[in-house]
Amino acid sequence: MAPLSALDTELLTQDLPGLAQVAVASPVYSGQRGQIEYRVAGDARNPAVLMLHGLGSSSAGYRAQLAGLSRDFHVIAWNAPGFGGSSPIHGQDAGIDDYADAVEGLLRALRVRRLAVLAGSSWGSVVALAFARRYPALVDSLVLSAPNVARGHLVGDARAAELNAWLRTADIDIPVSRAAIADKLLAPDAPPQVRQHVERLRDAMTTEGWRQAIQSLFTISTPDIISTVRCPMAILSGTLDQVAPHRDHAARLLAAAPSATSHQFEACGHMLKLEAPAKCGRAVAIWAMGASIGGGIALLAGGAILHLVGENGAYVVPVLGISIRSWQLVMIACGVIALPVALLVFTFPEPARRSAGSSKSVAFKEALEAIRGRRLIFTLLFLANALTIMLSVAYSSWIPAFLGRVWKIPAGEIGLTYGLIVLLLSTTSQLSAGFLVDWVYRRYGLAGIPALGIAICALIFVPAVLAPAAGSISATWFLLAAFNLLAASLFTIGTSTIVHLSPGSVIGKITAVHFAWVGITGTAVAPTLVAVIADRLFEGTQSALGSALSTVGGGLAIAGGLCLLAVYWQMRPGRDVPSLVPERAR
Repeated sequence: MAPLSALDTELLTQDLPGLAQVAVASPVYSGQRGQIEYRVAGDARNPAVLMLHGLGSSSAGYRAQLAGLSRDFHVIAWNAPGFGGSSPIHGQDAGIDDYADAVEGLLRALRVRRLAVLAGSSWGSVVALAFARRYPALVDSLVLSAPNVARGHLVGDARAAELNAWLRTADIDIPVSRAAIADKLLAPDAPPQVRQHVERLRDAMTTEGWRQAIQSLFTISTPDIISTVRCPMAILSGTLDQVAPHRDHAARLLAAAPSATSHQFEACGHMLKLEAPAKCGRAVAIWAMGASIGGGIALLAGGAILHLVGENGAYVVPVLGISIRSWQLVMIACGVIALPVALLVFTFPEPARRSAGSSKSVAFKEALEAIRGRRLIFTLLFLANALTIMLSVAYSSWIPAFLGRVWKIPAGEIGLTYGLIVLLLSTTSQLSAGFLVDWVYRRYGLAGIPALGIAICALIFVPAVLAPAAGSISATWFLLAAFNLLAASLFTIGTSTIVHLSPGSVIGKITAVHFAWVGITGTAVAPTLVAVIADRLFEGTQSALGSALSTVGGGLAIAGGLCLLAVYWQMRPGRDVPSLVPERAR
């Protein structure tokens, strides 16, 4: 399997919340009262998430989720009846509905009115489905990780033979190799820290609880009931799962519930929450490349038109006899070519949602509340991103004029040459930045992303200051190429950081606020700032535009780097960072 990311490693080394117990009133217990042992993390005012472990596990298996999801959720992980210090189900023949009733009793005892997410792993996924069928008003969504179809479809002698075979092994006093169990649960080459966690998960098992849980598996067939569950659900599976292979379990559930969202984790086994690394930057980068491709093509097309028609020429429209100046033709061509491209959006299929959250729409106010709750880090990040976008827009807006005034290059040649630079180098920059962001995130964690931005700002300072002051046109083109190769990556870095920090339910709206902010500051403020400095500070002299570009470029590179440094300081390793952990539940 792939190495753990720095974030995964950090979460797996966090201390577990202490165990707590609560008295639960339910007919499933002897005397209609029992105790449930659980762990909890996060503010009780946040949406509630309950996590249900598998047969050979306990609440300790949710170490990473308790540490990471507690920023945005009230996270609860139980020890199922008969596990750890939790009271067992009364009687010998425990059914799956008994565990569903025990979940309801726990929620009532903890005064949790409704679950935003109910996550179950393996046997826990069976309990989760039974609960959602039995208490649909208490759960918004399900996450079924490494799910199991259960054994309720067996009848007669076949059922008795398999149940007895399972029960003969259900004794904690039977010597077992924990290493062999880990081999079965994990993908090959799992990191040592993952194996250590898995080998300790059996510590909360009891013989009585184990036997009752096994018996419950023979009282339900999950493919038969999943279609009756109406809430949104995500089904997660590992391609190397030996315990519940995708084709035998997750695939059967998906066939019975085609509206469910499926996520397969490459090179992962049965313990998805411990094995799957996070990925985000690449998707942002590929999306962001569109702007550079479009900008580059526009410059190339404009340059070609000016080259053919002439800077001062005109084109007469046949039949209509309308005369269109060359600069007007460039503007019209750029607008017309965008129309058929825009229509392509209607060919895009609706993407499968990775979140298992509620289908209810999220108000814009909630996005603003999420920003306000982390106001310092979002303010610094929005400011840093605005400054770096201003740096790019200031140059792209005024460099063509600078090249024409200072180096006397024809507009058509500027469009062709500068268009190629933007099309090739800016696109390469964004794509490379996406892969680099992913690598940095896996290697150094979330704080590594703004640290990468600081390094880019330090590097871009050189061409930003020197390009307008270069002594030859060759040096100018070289420095402009270096500038574009670096500048475009800053957008990918800034947007990736915004996405990682935003709660899953409001990522789209927070990203929209971010784009509106950088769009206004970039397109409105940056070009005006260069013009004002050239006119007021350098008094409109022959070299005023070049001096203004050097001043603004160098100043924005420094200011953007300092803001990213402040962002990094807020997110530095060891500090409590309100980041969004990748949504995967065991």
